[in-house]
Amino acid sequence: MLKKSLLFVCCCMLVAAARGQTKEESVKWLLTKLNAYGYRPIEKVTEGVTVTPLTEWSFKKGAIEIAVKKVDKKLTVVKYEYSIPLYAIDSVDYNIAGDGVTRPAHYLRLYLSCKCAAYKYHEIVSGGGMLDEHNGKTDKVDIFMLGNEEKELKDRMNKAFAYLRLYYPKPNETF
Repeated sequence: MLKKSLLFVCCCMLVAAARGQTKEESVKWLLTKLNAYGYRPIEKVTEGVTVTPLTEWSFKKGAIEIAVKKVDKKLTVVKYEYSIPLYAIDSVDYNIAGDGVTRPAHYLRLYLSCKCAAYKYHEIVSGGGMLDEHNGKTDKVDIFMLGNEEKELKDRMNKAFAYLRLYYPKPNETF
């Protein structure tokens, strides 16, 4: 009787494991959603200059990498590059404060457990001359300009990030 029960439990666990998503499938799903909806090109006009943001999301060595590039009519390129370790992602939630010009009042944002998102900021003028370069850290990063993307997307993304944090935990400090 005990052997049959144990065998039944093992079979159930195998079926459940076979249906579960792998780490690679979770990363692929997240990148698909982030690249589909993240920072859609929205034009902002200020003093006759139109700015179009473009965003690319990728995954490298346990971190989400984001490249945001904005090009205006004066051919000035502003580029932000973010690197966010998966262990630092606390949650995805709605930010309810919008400025009415560049973003709506509701959009998704990544909230981090610390100022763990490293970023570089470059401003380049046409012809390749660099005007400004900064490095910094932040504890939140905007994800989406929301329309009506998908039902329960926020909850599904939180589950995916929680699952991936199991594979990419915070490194132990030696001291």
